[in-house]
Amino acid sequence: ECAPTLRALIVVSVTCDNEYCTDERACNGLTYGMTCTNQCNMQVYVPSHLICDGKSQCLEDETGCSLQDSAMTTCPHYSNKSNIVPIKNITRCSLFDSTMVPATFPYCSNYHDQTNCSDTTRVGGHCEVSGFMSTVSMSMVCSGHSQLCDDGSEDSCVSLMSACRIHKHRLCDGVEDCEDGADERECGEEEEKTMIRCVRRFGRVEENLALPGSWVLDGVKDCMGGEDEDEKWRKREESQQVSDQIFICPGEEGGEVSLNLLCDGEESCGGREERVCLTVRPLLDRKVVVKETGEGTKDLCDDNSGCDKKEFEYPKADVFGVGRTLLKLPGVKSVCSDVFGEEYVYLSCMGLCENETPCPLLSQPRVLEHHACPGQYTDRVYTVADNDSLTFVIPANNAEQSYHQEFFQCRNGRCVDFSQVCDLVDNCGDMSDEMNCTNHFQCKKDDTHLVGLSQKCDGFYDCLDLSDECNDECNKKLFTKSEHGLISFFIGLLSMFLNLSVLFSPTCKKRLPTSFLSPTSTVLLKVVTVGNLLQGFYLVLIAVFDWVYRERYCFDEGSWRSGRSCAVLGIISTFGSLLSHSFFSLLLVSALFIKSPPQTYLTTVAAVIVVIPLIIALLPTFPLESIQESLVKEIAYNQSSKLFAGIMSKAGHLATLQSYYHTKILDSQTTWQELGTLVDGMFTSAIPRSQIHHYGSTGMCLVNYISMSGDAPDFMTLIVLGVYFLSWAALLVLNMSSLRGVLVDTTSPCLSMLRCMSLSFLGTIAYIVLALIHNSGALDFTAHYQLFSILLLPLPALMVPICYLIALSRYRYEGDRKPEFEMEKLENSQDNRDSNSVNVSLGDESKGEYINHG
Repeated sequence: ECAPTLRALIVVSVTCDNEYCTDERACNGLTYGMTCTNQCNMQVYVPSHLICDGKSQCLEDETGCSLQDSAMTTCPHYSNKSNIVPIKNITRCSLFDSTMVPATFPYCSNYHDQTNCSDTTRVGGHCEVSGFMSTVSMSMVCSGHSQLCDDGSEDSCVSLMSACRIHKHRLCDGVEDCEDGADERECGEEEEKTMIRCVRRFGRVEENLALPGSWVLDGVKDCMGGEDEDEKWRKREESQQVSDQIFICPGEEGGEVSLNLLCDGEESCGGREERVCLTVRPLLDRKVVVKETGEGTKDLCDDNSGCDKKEFEYPKADVFGVGRTLLKLPGVKSVCSDVFGEEYVYLSCMGLCENETPCPLLSQPRVLEHHACPGQYTDRVYTVADNDSLTFVIPANNAEQSYHQEFFQCRNGRCVDFSQVCDLVDNCGDMSDEMNCTNHFQCKKDDTHLVGLSQKCDGFYDCLDLSDECNDECNKKLFTKSEHGLISFFIGLLSMFLNLSVLFSPTCKKRLPTSFLSPTSTVLLKVVTVGNLLQGFYLVLIAVFDWVYRERYCFDEGSWRSGRSCAVLGIISTFGSLLSHSFFSLLLVSALFIKSPPQTYLTTVAAVIVVIPLIIALLPTFPLESIQESLVKEIAYNQSSKLFAGIMSKAGHLATLQSYYHTKILDSQTTWQELGTLVDGMFTSAIPRSQIHHYGSTGMCLVNYISMSGDAPDFMTLIVLGVYFLSWAALLVLNMSSLRGVLVDTTSPCLSMLRCMSLSFLGTIAYIVLALIHNSGALDFTAHYQLFSILLLPLPALMVPICYLIALSRYRYEGDRKPEFEMEKLENSQDNRDSNSVNVSLGDESKGEYINHG
């Protein structure tokens, strides 16, 4: 009896709605099963499971079923497992439903016909089948049939209270799969979700979704690339752990964004927050698309004189109906460290990059399989490659080329355009589009965050973990060179030893003139020595801190420059230097001008001179708002704040806040307190921060003589320079007066020693002169700042004790010789008297001949 004619087709829904699933026999240009003519000359539909079953349903359904007739993949037939049959395109991924009457079944008894689906709408997920990654049809997902995936992941399903059985990857994906929406309600809100997102293997494969924390490192690959089972996932997750602060979306529309989603390249506030992010960390000006000429040629040559046209060598396979891209290439090799996207792909793959830059397409398969890029390119057109493989192409945008196949296939199966390869963005979701590129630096903790090579070691933090500036190449330490730390340590030790020798040396009043080493002068010299001792102590301490911090300094720079340790070092150094300068001037006055100064008068002057340097040195630490407003130049933030991670100047604050608060007018007159209030207004809670005090402006914990930011010197620097200039003026006047002989005691044997000590202060003078030249912009001494600071500034701390100890040794030697000279003189005088007595006697005897002469 002849079969009835086919019923009218129902709209395609990827579910069987009538017998033999005839409503799904033709979908998206593909045919499932076959329509053929039976013995009654009627058109009948033969479902897939009845093809090659050994029973003829029509004239054609049993043709081509012999293994000798086909080189296709084979499988045991569902109705007869001993019958090995080829898997035809019309039988692959066809729907089946054994509960319907009449029932439909799969084509293969091992269900291999439900893999490698050509129609992306039939794909239910991805898994390894017999060791090879493959797509799996929706009919196999949560079906309860025999295991198809090697890991059985197609049956990792949950049954909800609404009698809806669904794969776990479909839970909480933004689409209601159950009629009552239970799959979106019962999302396990009590379980913490991952901050990092990935493409799930089953479900909406085209979107990145968060995973429940229990899925990570549980032995089951839930992400397309299996990255949730990689130990690196945990590290990346930990690197994105942030505080409970929430970013408030700018504008009247409102909204909030968790800090872990802030500045991730995705629009969480309608793009409004990304505008603020780009103000803080601007992206490189990346040209990812190569311009085309009127002839459809990709132009990569700026200089027409040395250009050459060549066909692009990829894809390697000959794809029917698709011509190769024509490139206009430069005649010489280019530096590819600052090119991205299409330009990087074309130049590197054509061998036109310097330093043997590898082609990122070398890892690509020769032929892009027809089922590649699941869920993408719905306008694909199938064709053949190398005359033996099925592939696909998509329509081109230009009239010169009808179709193209310029895709990069990610490791997780997704595909991206050439413009998205090596462009510093993880477009694949598994980093495979950036893996073989040499034009980026990969942030240490978040390996999905890439920055351009030109952004590395440029002084600005682009990585949230600061690793683009804190690495071996940048060598950002307290002392940029290790030898500088050693020099500082040994100069400091030598200075401390010499000045301690002066402090504890015995008084030499018996050897030197009392006009110099009076009790007052001795005390003044000791105070100068204490100031020098403090400077030597500073040099030793700064070298010790450099050794303690080492490579960690770059990450802890904010806490160091705003901390107490650096402030204490600054106070020690500044107080010691001012003390040494001031009291040396007073020493010269006492030694060269005043014979016997009133003790009370000098004590009062000395006390005042001690107190003034101490107050000046402590000035940057005074908690007065007016003082801090003038001296503070930068603010240090921890890494969790994301927008303000690292150290930010007032100019950076103004730019960021202006992009957030459009209506407010902010300028350099805006106080730090006002800026702090505005920063806190961007978040639900206050952002932790600390002020970089004056001594921490350069990290060396010194007065800010050399301005690294180009700002004018603040009042603290001007005060210290004023004290120095007064001391230098006194030194100049006193030394010039000694040369002219207008001093009280120009024959003082200590005059040469005082001049030696005065010359030692030329080191400080030279340092300040170099600082003024730098600040004027005439020359840049930034690279030599640290070396000058440990060689020129402490020069008086070395030379003053050396001059004193040399003079002391010299006069001790002369003093030890004095008794011998006196005895010789006495003996000569006695000899003369004896001689005179003899002569007188002799003269008397010779009638006074010698007496007249006497």
